Amino acid sequence: MEQNWDRVYPHYSFISKKFEETILSRPGLDRRTRILTMMAQCTAIGEIEELVARAETGLKEGVITPSEALEIAVQASIPTGQPRCSRAGRALMEMLSRLGLLDKVAENSLLESGTLLTRDKEAESKMWPMFDETMPKRAEYMEKYGWQGISTGLRVTPRQHPRSVAWLDGEDEDFCKAWLDFVFAGVYSRGVLDDKTRTLCIYASCISCGELNQSENHMRNAILHLGASQTEIREIIFQTAVICGMPRALNALHFYKKVLDNMDSASNQLQEF
Repeated sequence: MEQNWDRVYPHYSFISKKFEETILSRPGLDRRTRILTMMAQCTAIGEIEELVARAETGLKEGVITPSEALEIAVQASIPTGQPRCSRAGRALMEMLSRLGLLDKVAENSLLESGTLLTRDKEAESKMWPMFDETMPKRAEYMEKYGWQGISTGLRVTPRQHPRSVAWLDGEDEDFCKAWLDFVFAGVYSRGVLDDKTRTLCIYASCISCGELNQSENHMRNAILHLGASQTEIREIIFQTAVICGMPRALNALHFYKKVLDNMDSASNQLQEF
């Protein structure tokens, strides 16, 4: 007989379910974003069984697609590394195969559909920061490293990207090239998840791992440049208490408030709660 809290500790089962239902039913996140960010958090902390359960729920509810489910594992390679990405990917592919959905992902691969082969530099340039002083060596870096990674970075992280490229260019050109190709020209340009959702999922991964310094950049970009609200950020923090425990949720909340307090003149662009 399978043992569970309902049978052995019914009181704990009751209060824990009530807590989870209270937190996860709050209206601050739409259902799709809720499921995907929880999946990102489960992947980040290596809770594969829970990851698969959340993904299967989202698929059955029709709020996420098979490709979106796998994309959570793909982008986990950035904040948590390749081994954790591979482990999550294998589990999700097994689940999709069991549900008869894996072939749909294979039939719609990005390379076959041409998603990564039809980028237009001129069209994308309209989404870059308006002033060249944001990245005075932009043309030089694009010639050196390729325009695709620089372009994606300027679109989704216009404040941090120029500084990061300049720093890594000065540290190690080979690593800078690999970083731009994999993260920005690669994972961040796949188009399976929209920029806002992807950034919220990366933010969720960072606070789940306790990487608060990295979470700041993603939080700022989500709010200032990608249309996320403070409410959505707060809800991801609160659901962290369910997925990762109280200490990480409360640490993330404290850090979130600190970042907001230190926002510069761009803070007038923030959306209210």
